[in-house]
Amino acid sequence: MNIVDPVAKLFGEWSASTTVGSIFLKLGLALVFSAIIGCERASKRHSAGLRTFMMITLASTFVGMLDLFLIEGFGMTVITISAASIIAF
Repeated sequence: MNIVDPVAKLFGEWSASTTVGSIFLKLGLALVFSAIIGCERASKRHSAGLRTFMMITLASTFVGMLDLFLIEGFGMTVITISAASIIAF
């Protein structure tokens, strides 16, 4: 299974591995992008604003990285943890 990671294409192969630096990079990028979208929605007085988008994005990114870790580390083939975790959140 060849997983294409756009962050790894931009920053290099070190960001594709599961290291502390790559985890913080992906979480940081996710929070920055969700803050931009959340601020835009909050400025238009929509119900889902900054905090909502940041919480959902942080949880989604963390669970997605957990899926990749389980696939790479343990050879799991069924990707169901992400959907179940985000729905339960």
